[in-house]
Amino acid sequence: RNALGTFSTRTYRHSSEEGRAIEVARFVDQPSFSHWTYATIGLSNTKWPELGRPRVELLLATSVDDASVCGQILANLAFHLADTTFFPEPGVMVRDVIGALGDGDLSQRLPHVYVTVPRSWGLSLPIDDGPPAITLAQVVPMSEAEYLVWRRNYATFEGILAQRKVDLTDLRRAG
Repeated sequence: RNALGTFSTRTYRHSSEEGRAIEVARFVDQPSFSHWTYATIGLSNTKWPELGRPRVELLLATSVDDASVCGQILANLAFHLADTTFFPEPGVMVRDVIGALGDGDLSQRLPHVYVTVPRSWGLSLPIDDGPPAITLAQVVPMSEAEYLVWRRNYATFEGILAQRKVDLTDLRRAG
């Protein structure tokens, strides 16, 4: 709330463990006017096996306000990361996060997610010095073609996206 302002939340339950849940917040006009930000609340309770890792929450920026899908993307990824203790380090691609949702066209066009630094919000990280520190990671839906570009050029991937002027908030993009 201190970082992004007022929000509403929705609770998502783990598919195989009813007792496990995560909240996903929805912020209006974040990171800019006529955009929405969705953010996990609770992934930062996950302790990573590597010493010194900060706690983390996930952000997704979108120009398409679809609370059920956007929240489900973050909840699905958060449960996967917590279950596998795979830290969402900037620059990694997580395959089939959206594809596994079976959300028709979106799951086919943008089945994967890319994790990056949340620059669009202009926040100072970490958002809480802790201990343990709590930081944020941006989640960006990706197509299979974008995944293949990342595999060949992961070190320069974000530059390639910028050069191609890809709107990373557009969930309707062809990919």
